[in-house]
Parts: sequence; structure tokens; C-alpha cells
Amino acid sequence: MAQKIKKWEEWLSLSGETAKVISYADYFARRPLFTSLQIKNASDEFVTGLTLTISADNGMLIPFEKSFEEIPFESVIKVELGNILSPFYFSSVEEVKEERIYATLSKDKKVVCTAEWTVKTLPFDFWQGIDGDPTLLASFVRPRLADCVKLQEEITVQLKKWNADFELGGYVGNDKNAVRRVVAGLYATLRKYAIAKKDADITKPVEAGADVKILSERKASSLEMAILARSVLEYVGLHPILIFGDREITCGVWLYDNCFLDTVSDDVSRLGAYASDGINNISCFDIEDIFGDKNSAYTTSETHFKEKLTAGYYDKYVDIRRSRISKILPMPLRARSIKGYEILSEEDASPQSAPVDLKEHQNLALDSEQTKDKQWERRLLDLSMKNPLLNFLPTKGAVQLLAVNADSALDALEQESELTLAPATSDVLELAKKKVRFGASAQVKSMRELIALENRSGILRSYLDEKTLAETVTRLVKKNKEADEESGTKILYLALGFLKWYSREDGGEHYAPLVLQPVTIKKSKGGTGYAVVRTDEEISVNYTLLEYLKQEFNIDIRGLDSVVQGLKISEILAMVRMETVRMRGWEVYDDAYLSAFAFARYQMWNDLRENIDEFSKNDIIRALLDNSLMLSGEERLDEDGVRPETTLTPLPADASQWSAIALSQKGKSFVLHGPPGTGKSQTITNIIANALLMKNECFSLQKNKPRFPSLKSAWIA
Repeated sequence: MAQKIKKWEEWLSLSGETAKVISYADYFARRPLFTSLQIKNASDEFVTGLTLTISADNGMLIPFEKSFEEIPFESVIKVELGNILSPFYFSSVEEVKEERIYATLSKDKKVVCTAEWTVKTLPFDFWQGIDGDPTLLASFVRPRLADCVKLQEEITVQLKKWNADFELGGYVGNDKNAVRRVVAGLYATLRKYAIAKKDADITKPVEAGADVKILSERKASSLEMAILARSVLEYVGLHPILIFGDREITCGVWLYDNCFLDTVSDDVSRLGAYASDGINNISCFDIEDIFGDKNSAYTTSETHFKEKLTAGYYDKYVDIRRSRISKILPMPLRARSIKGYEILSEEDASPQSAPVDLKEHQNLALDSEQTKDKQWERRLLDLSMKNPLLNFLPTKGAVQLLAVNADSALDALEQESELTLAPATSDVLELAKKKVRFGASAQVKSMRELIALENRSGILRSYLDEKTLAETVTRLVKKNKEADEESGTKILYLALGFLKWYSREDGGEHYAPLVLQPVTIKKSKGGTGYAVVRTDEEISVNYTLLEYLKQEFNIDIRGLDSVVQGLKISEILAMVRMETVRMRGWEVYDDAYLSAFAFARYQMWNDLRENIDEFSKNDIIRALLDNSLMLSGEERLDEDGVRPETTLTPLPADASQWSAIALSQKGKSFVLHGPPGTGKSQTITNIIANALLMKNECFSLQKNKPRFPSLKSAWIA
């Protein structure tokens, strides 16, 4: 009796819950999108070959795919997704949206079940409100704001007016009054701006990052004002506290170097005790008193806070110092550029950051004569335009990689054991349509956080769609395998940085890779797609290009080969840019490509380069390397070194020619050289005659046969 085929659609199911509201702060704090996600196998059999994919509309998520070798019968497994929120999406959102999330479970590439969820996404500087995660408020406290520097200077002026001798810079000693005067100085300084209050309902998603424009616009909500005050207090080295309830929000600060044990707490009675007279561990004030329509001294504002605390206005507080210990860090700032929104690092945003040192010029020319093996390598190089190392064409044989710069591409490869090659997302495909083959990295700087996140997750994204990527990678794998089988050479490289140059002959535009990192391609984890793996070999510069630049343009940067190790790719590119700056129209780009690089004599060149140490063990090669006419330990022979009666000389021979004949009779190896007309052909004839006399086999290889008629006579004889 035939066994009934099991329909897995009836036995497999997906279930899970997501956060209801998501913002950039959730991504930055590494909050999970899914609070739970499960796959259930209700059958009485193990199930194998399952693949789970997670995606969302409008690029809200980084595409996620995970394979499962097996799921036991009658069991439920929990799925860990990691941080799959797209920072590029959340840095660009400008209004509250609703987005759909899709999960698909497939078995052997056939869909067996699906699930969908709806989430609300918020603009970059929005907090979820009091129904959301209160710890995320600490992310909006950004002490590196430019206004913090300005307000610090004004606080110092105010303290001098009060004759308060206290240097801003954290807690010094145990003088609580000194710290309290700093807080009062901030209070007085902010009041001078006569800031108008704007309404904001903190029970709903609300803007929390407008503190970057409060002083210029002279208006703010209570939440924004409290966050600005906390940012300044943290900037001057103090430990602020944010206190809030359903109707009010305000600010406090520790008067000595301390913090609560919890990041968030609802024990407001303890807060009240710490702020009470006689204990005075914390000073809190009513943020409402800072606005321009109020008129209260700092001490009065402290009283207003205590009255509201007693009346139940506040029910939670967030300790910023404890938040930082718990790795809830200040969010970066966002800036609009011609390419869209860009996330600024702390160094990019801070006016106090020191400028990066300029690169010093290095002499990269080869002043001394190269060794013989390096000269041989140079002669084997293919300097024609058929060589992709001089004339790289990003056609079907190359994969353009999504990278902010060449440094980040190499760093990602070094930090991960392997990087899965992924096709372009919809956003990247839109960029690919512009067909910017070189200089594309400038287009994706606003996506650098997303790219870094994908790299940390083991993903190396390309500009190609899924079909084209699969075809190109398959072609590269086949080409590399053929080269390995035929000659034992690997020709797959990650090309980092490119030089755009123009030919002297026809003025044609060409591109050449600058730095090469040997890689391999293998099946990725899970058996689907391909992954790029870095080999044990070090990066190298494009020697062919360096030699070509010297011969064609007298640009000598061949010394770059000896200093490349230990340098960043950006530093290498800067050196090339400096040496070619006078060449009109030439450019250096920091793009990254995956491709195969080989030329006509590549096998010989690579063999010489990789095995010169082994070759040099041969006496003849060692003599050539040392510019020696004699082999090691060899004694020079002359006409007295052999018996004349046993030596044939069909053609006349002088003393030097006789030495060569004697060496050949002794079975010695040597190179016979001399200018035209010195009797080389006659000497070779004599050597062959003696070899035949001794019944030895002879092999004569000639480039120009007509030039040696005497050799033919020797064979006939």
C-alpha cells in the first residue's frame, strides 16, 4: 500500500510578535524587532531543508535569510534574528509611517507557510512616548552638540558674576554647593534666551531631538528643553537625571559622583528623599520655569519640583550615568547633504575634534638598481592593453561591491571569516541604474552605517541583481578553477582602489586596479549562494601598473611595493594620487571589485615571484642572480686543463674558446656570451663535435637558424 505523502503546509507554522513602534533609536540601541519568533513542527517526523526569509516594504529591514538543517518532530524552535533594522531607512524617515513585515518559510524552495506583521516607524529624532521604552531617552542626550560648547562658555561667565570659583570638568572634591551652582548657572543661562514653549504630548510618539536648533529658533517643548539641559550637564562632566510622568517632564543632577543602580525606576519616593533638605544628594528643578513666560530663581524652581513630585506629577526617572554604563550611548547627529541624509560620527559632529593630520610625501622611486629576480619579473609583465591590470573593464567578469570606501571593504573581509555575496536591494539597484562604475562610493556615504551593519552580519552586497550575480560568480569560479588545474595559480582578487589614466597614443580613458587582495569563492553557509574568503596571502600593489607608469610616463612609484604592508588602502591611494596629481584628467577612486586578473605570461611571472627562493638553490640560477660567470666553488679551466689529443677542434679556437670546450668536456654548466664576431658559433660547433665524440646526446635550440650555418656542418660531419 502506497504511503501517503505528507503535506508540510498542514504541519509547519510561523508565529511571532514585533515591537509596535520602531525608530532609529531602537536600531542604535540594538533593540530587537521581534520580541518572539517561532517555527512549529506539529508533525511526527523530523523536517529538513527549511529556509526562513524576512523582508519588509521600502527597505525597512536588511533582507534576512536563515537555513535550518532539521527541526525535530512535535517541537517549536525560537529564531534569533539579530539587528536587522536598516539604519539607512530610519535615518531617512521624515514622517510617521506604517510598514509591513513579511516572513516566508520554504522547504526545498517551495513556500510552505507565511506570516505578516504591521509596525509603526518614526522619524529620526522621535521618541516613542511614555508607553514606549523610557531607557531610549538616554540616546537623545547628546553632549557633543555645538550648543553645549556655547552654553558651557556662558555658564562660566555666569559663575564668575556670582564669584563662584569652580572649574567646569566633572566632580572635584565633595563640594555639593559648587556642583549646584553649575546647575543654577545653566538654568540662568537658558533663561536669558527667553525660549518660547511649544506643545508636545509625550503620551504619543514625539520629537525629542530638536535640541540641535533650540537656541537658534528660541522655541522648544518641555521634553526637548529637558534633553538639552541634560546634554549640557553631561558635557560638563556631571550625571543628570530625567524625571517624567504623564503630564510633566523635568531634569535633575547628582551633586556628587554617583548614580542609581537601575537605568529606569519608578521609585520616585527615593528620588524625593535624595533631593530633600538635609540629604541633598540630588538637585532637581522644574523645567517649565526656564521658558520665557516664567520668572523664578533656581531655588524657587527647586521648590516647584518638590511640590509637583509630592502632587504625583512624576512617576519614573532615567539615570543617564547608569544608562551609559549599560551601553545606551548618545545617538549620532543627522545632516542633510546633496546625496540625502548622512549620519555623522561623534568626531564628524564635534567642533572640538582636532583635524586629521595631512599625509606626508614619501619618495616612492627606485633609486637603486633592482635585483636580478625583480628585473626578470618586470620583463615578464604584459604591458599591453589586453592586460586587465592596465585596462580593467567592469563587464560580465567582475562584481562591483557596495562599499563606503576601500578601507571598509578590506576591514570587513579581515574581520569576518567569510562574507556572503548578496544581490542588490531595491535602493542599490536604483543606484546601479546610473551605471557609475567608478566613483560610486561617493553615492553611498549616507548608507555607510547600513553597509557596516551588513558587513558585521557577514554580508557583502553587490550592485548586481540576483540572476546576474549568480551568473558572474559562477563564471569567476570556473575561470579560477581552470587556472588552478592548468598551472596551479589562483587568479581571483578583491581589487581595491582604481586609477583612471589616459593613453599617450590615442588619449583613450583606461582604469587600472591599485591594490589586490587574493581571495577565494566558496559555497556560503547553508549551501545557498557564494561567499568570499580572504586567503593567507598579503595585499599587494599592481606591479604591472607601476612598471607601465615608469616606462610610459616616467612616473616612478615602484618603491610602493616595499612599503605597502601595514598601510591602510586609503593611505596607498593617497600616495598614488599625490604622484599623479599633475596628470590632467587622472583620478584615483576608492571603489572595490571582485574579479579575475591574469595576463599572457602570468603563470611564468607568478611562478618566478612565488618560488624564487626555491629556484635560487640551483647553482646556475644562483650564479645568474649573483652576476657571476662561474658557479659556486668552480675552478676556471684553460687549454692545459684537458688533453689536446682527446679534443676535437674542427674549427680554430683561441684560449678563451678552448676554456669553454674544456668545461663542456668536464660536464660543467655555463653560459657562453660575447659580442658579435668573437667566435661563439665556431665554439658551439667544437663543443657539439666533442659531445658526439663522447657519444653524448645534443640538443640545439636556435632562435635564428640561418645565423649558425657552422652548426649544420657539425651535424653532417
